[in-house]
Amino acid sequence: MQIINLNKLNISKIAGIKKILTIDILDDSIRIALFQRKENIFKLSNKTSISNFSVISIEIVTRNFDLIPQVLQKYLIDYKLKNLYVLIGINDCLYQKLNIPSDNEDDDMWLLENEGKFIPEGRPKSEFIFSYRKIKGDDNSHQYLVITARKDYIENIIKSCSGKGINILAITPFITSSLIDSDLNENNSLFINVLNNKIQYAQKDIENNFSIGEIYFSESLSSITNEDISIPILHDALTKLTQLYFNIKPSSSVRVFISCPNQFIDLIREFISSSLYASVNLVDNKLDSGLVSALYAVRSIFSNNEAGFNLLTEEEYKAGWDVLEKQVWLNITIAGGVIIMVLMLLSNLLTLKLETSQSNYQDESTELSSKQDELKKLEDENRHFKTNLDILYKLKEKKSVYSSILFELDKITNSRSCLTDIEAMPDSLIFDVNIAGLAHNQSDVADIIRKVESLRKFSNVTLLYSSSDNESNSFGNADTVSKNLIKYSMRFKYSGN
Repeated sequence: MQIINLNKLNISKIAGIKKILTIDILDDSIRIALFQRKENIFKLSNKTSISNFSVISIEIVTRNFDLIPQVLQKYLIDYKLKNLYVLIGINDCLYQKLNIPSDNEDDDMWLLENEGKFIPEGRPKSEFIFSYRKIKGDDNSHQYLVITARKDYIENIIKSCSGKGINILAITPFITSSLIDSDLNENNSLFINVLNNKIQYAQKDIENNFSIGEIYFSESLSSITNEDISIPILHDALTKLTQLYFNIKPSSSVRVFISCPNQFIDLIREFISSSLYASVNLVDNKLDSGLVSALYAVRSIFSNNEAGFNLLTEEEYKAGWDVLEKQVWLNITIAGGVIIMVLMLLSNLLTLKLETSQSNYQDESTELSSKQDELKKLEDENRHFKTNLDILYKLKEKKSVYSSILFELDKITNSRSCLTDIEAMPDSLIFDVNIAGLAHNQSDVADIIRKVESLRKFSNVTLLYSSSDNESNSFGNADTVSKNLIKYSMRFKYSGN
């Protein structure tokens, strides 16, 4: 019997993800493409070929983050998707290669303690976010690639791409997917991404030595007309690139991946073939040439359970994985239900057969009884797991809502009023909340009502009573003298959405 290695199972595949939307943020536009995975639904391993993906939609919009929410909602509606999984590519970031001595006890701790080295000199660390990955390690040192981006830039992207049904899997430079691609480990590879104002490149050899960088144009490609065949600025940049790449042995072969606008692909392919002193294998992915880098980033999700370098904030990263985990458990539950239904159907068929020929199949009757016992055990276990899972989700949801209610109620009192009692009764995501308290006078009570009504999540505010309290009370400053106060009580509804 073959043992299944759980480490080789892909979470994205178990979650049933078939479509991924890529948003490639370029310097002058945003390229959006919807990829579909064509693999058999029962193939759950990490091994995934690029031929298993197709592009079902592609569009280019102006670089305006305000347009992204309506574009995402359009894809949810047009393709009848409950959840839209999004992979965002950025090109405004800093690449740095680091060597950490191999005798260092904790590379992660070293990187955190030296994070000031990954940001522009003189700028505060709080303005940046970074991601890193170990590319190579030997007896002398561990090689890491660190990618740094502005925090406000990443947060602005997250804000624009957030919404109901939208799940951001990663924010990453698409070109870095080539550095973690397992299919390229046995080959010298060169990944070229041609943008409007620069060429990005990522190079890796068979010993996992790597380099990544950018070569800027003297002017933008958008200024070039279709009649200008020579394209000097592109020629100069490609010349610099091939000079950088000569560290590959002339006798070796190299796989070259080119992601660029369609009108330049033939020119670049011809230049690379004639300029590299190596056997060049230009990879044709049978797609729009501008989507090559996005394609390999999508494949990395289904080959490595991650995008490699992820610049998502910790909160958004956890939220995305929570959605995936819930979908995994839902699929497991559904699969378990299907298995139970199949077993029940099998049980009924066997029972019918036994009733018609009981005298000839006594042994089979015994086996059927055993199967029914196993079936009942599976049903009980499945019911137990579903009950526990429902309880955990409800507890987690209520804990969060109660904390939110207390946080909001803290805004409605001041030094002239206080709360003495709070009662919150849940009804789905709507809570009936009763509060009671003390105030100096009726004006203070009216002020509390106004504050409650101003809070977005509170509605249906009703004052139950407001009257003098003859007992001596004090609150706030310890020097407050005893005097008659106003007792009040009100109720309202709180929305957890």
